[in-house]
Amino acid sequence: MLSVVIAMDVLHAVQASLVRAAVDLSFHKNRSDFRTNPANTLAYQALTDLEGHSVVEIYETFKNENGVYSIPATLRRAPELRFHRLAASHPASIRWDDSEMQRFFDESGHYLDLKAARIWDLQRSLNEHMMARGLQPQVETVPVTAEMALLVVVILRLSLAPQALAAIPSEAEVFRSVESLRDRWLAFLVRRSSSKWERPASMRAPRRQPGER
Repeated sequence: MLSVVIAMDVLHAVQASLVRAAVDLSFHKNRSDFRTNPANTLAYQALTDLEGHSVVEIYETFKNENGVYSIPATLRRAPELRFHRLAASHPASIRWDDSEMQRFFDESGHYLDLKAARIWDLQRSLNEHMMARGLQPQVETVPVTAEMALLVVVILRLSLAPQALAAIPSEAEVFRSVESLRDRWLAFLVRRSSSKWERPASMRAPRRQPGER
């Protein structure tokens, strides 16, 4: 039941992250061809917001406040998923009662940690529990769709410099490219979910010594 309820949110989150990854790869490989960062486009930002909305939907489902589901205690639920849910629903907050959430926020975890990695690991954990009970998981991989290829093309059109527009691949070519990226992206999300999020050392503020103001 849980798998059915969260399936579309899981797919939307990971598909959105995959489309953005495909665009980001193009941007970082050919930065001089772009007039603006693709992240500045409305379509890219809409995908980012879709991923954030999926976090809220999934986290609230697993809160199970009405006792609808029987949730295994051993299901992997990273605390970062809760942090992302709080950040998504309170975008203007800078002070938090929860010390761990405060640290996550202060070190820009709401920007640097991958929401899709936390969501995909939760889905994988749910799949493991289902298979152990002889059940067929709802989401074992993420399909690449024509819509995703179209979104990549649209974002490129909106962000490339005029002289580079003619070099945009066809939607069929983009589809094949995103499909070839899919398994590598899922493997990357698995690796990221198994490591603790940490802000780069160069971005950290020096620790205060006792008595320092």
